[in-house]
Amino acid sequence: MAQKQVKLSEENYQTRLQQLGTDARPDGTIVIKAPIDGIVVDPATTPEHEIKVGESRQDAGEPIFTLINSQQVQVSANIYEKDLNKIRRGQGIRGWVSSSPDKTFRGRINQIGSVVEGENRIVAVKATLDNPDGQLKPGLFVELEVLTDRTSTPVLAVPQSAIVKTNDQQNLVFVQNGNVFEPITVTLGQVSGDWVEITDGLFAGDLVVSQRASQLYAQSLRAKPAEKIEETEESTEITASTFTLPGAPPWLLPLGGTVMAAGLFWAGSLWGKRQQSQQLREPSLTSSPEEPSLEVEKVLIETPSHQDFP
Repeated sequence: MAQKQVKLSEENYQTRLQQLGTDARPDGTIVIKAPIDGIVVDPATTPEHEIKVGESRQDAGEPIFTLINSQQVQVSANIYEKDLNKIRRGQGIRGWVSSSPDKTFRGRINQIGSVVEGENRIVAVKATLDNPDGQLKPGLFVELEVLTDRTSTPVLAVPQSAIVKTNDQQNLVFVQNGNVFEPITVTLGQVSGDWVEITDGLFAGDLVVSQRASQLYAQSLRAKPAEKIEETEESTEITASTFTLPGAPPWLLPLGGTVMAAGLFWAGSLWGKRQQSQQLREPSLTSSPEEPSLEVEKVLIETPSHQDFP
């Protein structure tokens, strides 16, 4: 009986060697070559499944370890059904982790789910992020942004803080014209973070009030007709610098749900002529030296570079 078991064990042993495609060393050990570079991870999740030195396993299909490719990681996220037309396989993405907010990880979408799930109408998406330094670990939460097609068409943009919603639901900005601030009605386009596109009403290089604009509007409503808001050196600080979006990024639109976002495709922008000083009211207000200063910024003209993430 014992000899039969030994013979069976020997046959099983030789079969395993054939399956592995290798021969045993004189000491009875074998070398298993990994198909990829990576880190060996013990698959055991409980003590009873832990593999110990010298232990043998009988199940040919039982894994002895897992090999993780640390140079790339796969991330899973969800997007809303309404945003499906904005993404595609192979599309560039970038991501951040809370532990290293200043480091950007780049990659691509490699799988888009075919089923819309749940009451929130979400679709599962999987992507691969480059991880050359091995900083991304399994189980980490990652904030993702997905970028759609972009063009090099210039767009005008101002900080959202420069936009004032009037009582009759118009949008205006206060533009510096010499020593006065003129309210100019504008047409808004797409939004990217703290910036908003201006499709009509402004020209590149216009100086607009970017802080306390709503207070300026409220004061203008109390002003006398046919007068303008005058500027004094004591009350207004002018910053005549041209602002650029950080890193010259494409415009991004949050998709919601799982912190994914998609860049907006700019089909082009038409710049309408500004009408001659069409003021909502002819404001009449002289700024007081005691009031906090107004910040004035140039209208940004931004031409995103046409490049995708590797």
